[in-house]
Amino acid sequence: MLSQTLVKGYNRANVSPHCMIMLDIRKAFDSLQWSFIATILSGKSGIRQGDPLSPYLFVLSMEVLSRYLRTLCDKPLVSYHPKCSKLKLNHLIFADDLMIFVRGDVPSVAAVKSTLSLFAKLSRLHANIEKTNIYFGGVHPDVKEVMLAATGFSDGQFPFRYFGVPLSTSRVSVTMFDSLILKIKHSIQHWSSNFLTYAGRVQLINSGISFEGRRMVFKTWKDICLPWDAGGFNIKDLSTWNDALQCRWLYLLAHTAYNLQHQSIWFVQPQDSFSSSLKGILNVSDRLVALAGSITNASSLINSWCSHGKFRVTAAYSYLKGTVLAGPWAKALTHPRIVPSHRIICSLAAQMKLATVDNMQHRGFYMLNRCSLCEVDLEDHAHLFFHCSFSKDIWQQLMHWMGINRAGSCLLAELEQAGVGNKQNWRMAWFCTTLAAAVYQIWNERNSRLFRGRKATANEIIRKIKFLVSTRLLMWTHHKHYSLIVGSLCVSCIVDSLCKRILL
Repeated sequence: MLSQTLVKGYNRANVSPHCMIMLDIRKAFDSLQWSFIATILSGKSGIRQGDPLSPYLFVLSMEVLSRYLRTLCDKPLVSYHPKCSKLKLNHLIFADDLMIFVRGDVPSVAAVKSTLSLFAKLSRLHANIEKTNIYFGGVHPDVKEVMLAATGFSDGQFPFRYFGVPLSTSRVSVTMFDSLILKIKHSIQHWSSNFLTYAGRVQLINSGISFEGRRMVFKTWKDICLPWDAGGFNIKDLSTWNDALQCRWLYLLAHTAYNLQHQSIWFVQPQDSFSSSLKGILNVSDRLVALAGSITNASSLINSWCSHGKFRVTAAYSYLKGTVLAGPWAKALTHPRIVPSHRIICSLAAQMKLATVDNMQHRGFYMLNRCSLCEVDLEDHAHLFFHCSFSKDIWQQLMHWMGINRAGSCLLAELEQAGVGNKQNWRMAWFCTTLAAAVYQIWNERNSRLFRGRKATANEIIRKIKFLVSTRLLMWTHHKHYSLIVGSLCVSCIVDSLCKRILL
């Protein structure tokens, strides 16, 4: 954020002359002088890439350069970059990535070049002339030519990347942004789904993927980012998380008046000269004031998120995200022993958000509605998971396995029943994991029959569910409880299932 703030307005006319040097060190690790290391560390060992100690030694060496640069502006005729004098800031450094900020005049740039030459003589770490750029703002073209000739550096052009983040003197135009989005979407079409997490795939779908003009979104990204007990997938909302991070900067700026004309951050009005980062912080401050009711309440709120001198971003995120409560069915899905993929499918099934035939027909797709499991009745969520004769057979045997003398009614009712009780109770864990695994396997069998033409018997699916649940609870439940859970599972069944999973 600091680097983005400093480069803001470089392309404007009638600004004070200033410049920034993006330094690249030639063969940084390989060129470091051993005698230089010995001088600052009094050691005899060399430094090699790949050696765990090498990064620490290199940082120690670059600290020497950092100290030289700190005293740079104490020299006569050398001036600070605009907005940097109060902080006595003239460089940003991380490992071998170095940015130097000074006033855009010949004496200041010459002093930088002299300092780099002195450091190179001591350490043999030379600037890579071909890759080192100098960026100018408000500098006369004739003076610019003198500086480039004296340093040998290249004339840098905006935008460029620093730590992977593009630095620009102004906002990216709408045309450039739209072009970038089109390129990204075109590239995404060629990506394998193996390279995207489930969250990434869902967010990609929600961003506008459609088929024949009809959107294939069954659950909005806002709902996906809700906690499990609120019917979501407990995926972090990056937009809200960014606002929470902005609250941290708001907290820090609220305790300083630097660069804000000695005003409190709460009373500063956005200006065109402000960077996009500062404007974002001001937007968050307005949002907090609106939520809290007053500046005093908002100030007390962000102070409450600080504990022992450390700002807790998670506390800000929880507040900005808000609390949304779902029905009692969602509690069962928060059990920690449920397989994450089972939890996701079961949550979608409970909210009737899976791509069943009836849901697809509601979105305008022409499909023959017939259950792929029983091949008799129409397919919807209620039929597929409990009313289908194939599913009924599975539930009947699973209920008997768990020692429950009743038949399954519907998914919501069973989830509500599973959510009643203590999560530490092994029977509740048994029931919750079995319920989620059964829904997942039934849905998986439906898709296997519909899209792959493969069929498995109810007994094969039941054996798979029992094996998954048993192995999931093996390391959690007490030995005597686990023996009850295994129940009818014979050793040969477990070994056979395990071998199949390993081979697959």
